[in-house]
Amino acid sequence: MCRGNRLPQPGDQVLDAFAFADETEGDEADAGDDGAGLGDRDDFSVTSLDGGDFQMDLTSTFEDPDDNAENIVLSVLSISNTDIITNAAFTGKTLDFTVAADVQGKSTVTILATSGIRTAIANANVLVGRGPEVKEALEAVNVRPNSSPKVFDLTNLFTDPDSDDSGIIKQVSENSNPDLVEASIDGQ
Repeated sequence: MCRGNRLPQPGDQVLDAFAFADETEGDEADAGDDGAGLGDRDDFSVTSLDGGDFQMDLTSTFEDPDDNAENIVLSVLSISNTDIITNAAFTGKTLDFTVAADVQGKSTVTILATSGIRTAIANANVLVGRGPEVKEALEAVNVRPNSSPKVFDLTNLFTDPDSDDSGIIKQVSENSNPDLVEASIDGQ
């Protein structure tokens, strides 16, 4: 995995962050109502294409300011892509789900939280597949102040172990010193 301030090296996995989709509450909960509110967000990524059974602990995802959060009941409303997630159900606050083998992509599990007569809904995105990996590392570059812009060919920088490299979208995710260096990517 590529972490810290070093340049990515061949074989490093590029990390993606995946989070819950936009959540919407069912009925609006006024002060004093027994409504389930949205709590902390969780995210989940499956990097193996072997399939199998997985669990996602959603204990802190929903909260109820008027009642004990232990009284919130979670259930699965729907699965957006059953070719990827073939089954999903709750055991308490743990989402148990099965991922099919030899597939990749995204499936969204829509979750209903019920507390008393109030409800809340959240979408859990599960992504299956490995992210792009560094194929050829960029060399460190020394640049003089006010020099001409440096251009790098990023064509062979990354490879996708699960798919065609032409589908890789590149973007500048961090620049530790934008006052010193301006970075951009053109030609995608």
